[in-house]
Amino acid sequence: MRTGHTRGGAWGVVIVIALVGLLALLSFEGPRNGLQRLLHSAEASDPLLHYDIVIYGGSFSGYAAARAIHRENPGMRLLMIVPQRRLGEIGTVAAQNFWDLRGYRKDWIAGTFNELFEFQNRGYDPDAMAAFMEENLRFNPLFEVKYQTDIVGSTVQEGEVREIAIRSLVRAPTGEETWDTLAPTIRVQARVFIDASYTARLLRLSGFLGVTGRDDYARSTEQQAVTLMFEVEGLDFVAASKSGDFEWGIDKDGSRLLWGGKPNTHPVTWRFNATHKAEFRIKPMNIAEGAKDRWWINTILMYGVDATKELKDEGTYRYPRSELMSVDEGYTKARKMVESDEFLAALRDFPGFSSVRISRVADMLYIRESAHSSLYPNPGYFGFAVRADHLTRAGRDQYSGTDSENYKTRIGLAFYQMDTQGYIDKDPWEEHFEDQTRVNPVYPAYIPYEALLNPNLRNVLICGYGINASSIAWYALRVLPNQMVLGDAAGVAAETAISRQLAPADFGEAEIFEVQRHLREMGAILEKKADREPRFLPPRAPAP
Repeated sequence: MRTGHTRGGAWGVVIVIALVGLLALLSFEGPRNGLQRLLHSAEASDPLLHYDIVIYGGSFSGYAAARAIHRENPGMRLLMIVPQRRLGEIGTVAAQNFWDLRGYRKDWIAGTFNELFEFQNRGYDPDAMAAFMEENLRFNPLFEVKYQTDIVGSTVQEGEVREIAIRSLVRAPTGEETWDTLAPTIRVQARVFIDASYTARLLRLSGFLGVTGRDDYARSTEQQAVTLMFEVEGLDFVAASKSGDFEWGIDKDGSRLLWGGKPNTHPVTWRFNATHKAEFRIKPMNIAEGAKDRWWINTILMYGVDATKELKDEGTYRYPRSELMSVDEGYTKARKMVESDEFLAALRDFPGFSSVRISRVADMLYIRESAHSSLYPNPGYFGFAVRADHLTRAGRDQYSGTDSENYKTRIGLAFYQMDTQGYIDKDPWEEHFEDQTRVNPVYPAYIPYEALLNPNLRNVLICGYGINASSIAWYALRVLPNQMVLGDAAGVAAETAISRQLAPADFGEAEIFEVQRHLREMGAILEKKADREPRFLPPRAPAP
């Protein structure tokens, strides 16, 4: 009896001490933070997670890769790491909600893209699109998404990413992102990794082979201008469409579109551009109705942002030594301009815009360029799996055109005009490549499997901004439909690598043939329709 009483008393003392410690922790840090720290401490006891495939980036191409993997093998254990609060990246969080579809034909592009295109057609509501994607990915308990999470580091051995370290993010109301100091760093292992991000961060932290921005032909680290999308109310669609300034259209779901606008013909807008041309410029618009009578507008360009530079990395090896603004600094600066009276006055100078008000701005910048994988160091213009001439001189069929050399290893077709928003108002280097930068493609181009690879990383596939393509080829490849073609291929290739027990870099003819077969089975298009001439959709929308 006495022994039992003593043991019970001892346990009572332990419980009291634990409760006192809990109360002290909660009172010192606040109930929420104190409880979070306790929960994170428990989670940190098992910080190593294992998956078959990890997709970095919640972009449209990342979504396509995830859907393709599930179609191929629902038993795969899959993790998607999404630095933002929701899926869609540039197409939803940045609100770039107007599909770039010059000359769109259903026999040129299909696959997972059709899933999203059929949902709301050419223009869409970014919020509804993100929710639609998230619902479509709730397909399997083996699939996990970690939102507001980013990569801290990468462990590479013998050319393979063996492990990455990830941590949660905290976003300030002003847009800056920092690491969550209450969250643990979690280690993640996988057999195959996919970089589907706009930052190419997984590649860059893993020692990729490639260039940043225009470093293959112009000034180091310089990248295409960025845009901050914003939403307006009070637009007079009828007045704008009848003005002659804009072209217009109506989607099958009833949502309305405008494109065009002539900034230099309106005095207030012209004065804005003349005043701010070193940093900002109002360009012809792409406008798509999201929710009823609410319009997302793509019109303001800002120069001097490095998409690979993020303030959360400041003071570490991850922070680039460039003189350009970080993404966070760029967002703050662009938002300040978009919310200024001067900008609103310039916007109201367009016909139909006299009563508009800006109702909100996107949560992140519409970034157009970051890093490019290459075939070898110091690549110059030709050192890439996809070159500009593959696109501008693409042939009618597999026997003609520069892109015919990619036919054997093709994983899809890509098509768009050679659109760029230079790193300054007028890119002085473009005149040196006029035949590649100003000649628009007539036919779609075969995209080779090698576009998904980086020579330094054997078990990494790429379907985001870091694909193996020159910065000029990127003019056309950057649009979201083309990225989704790459996403389908990356997903199928990742599953094939695991089923064949090979690194993606080790694929031979048989493996690539298998990837092609499975892509066809899921509805992707690998062949050109030589019996048809190209059909465009006039009038052409301005550069996105």
